[in-house]
Amino acid sequence: MTDHGCDHALWHWTIRTHSNDSTHIVKQCRVCGQQLGGAIPKHGTEAGDPRLLPPFDTDLADAYWKTRHERAGQARLFPYKG
Repeated sequence: MTDHGCDHALWHWTIRTHSNDSTHIVKQCRVCGQQLGGAIPKHGTEAGDPRLLPPFDTDLADAYWKTRHERAGQARLFPYKG
């Protein structure tokens, strides 16, 4: 488990495009959206054909953190009193 609460058990290969239009094949966690490790070569790898890979989802991390912050806020509003 990471410091932000995700164990990265669900991930997939994606194509990440950077601001200079270069592209890289990277693993992306399907839960929190974090990139896992560095880029790998585009050809002859376990990721398969780069043309068939989905794009890196930059909105996934934002949605994950928004949900976590909302849940944390609710926990402060309604603390457990066992």
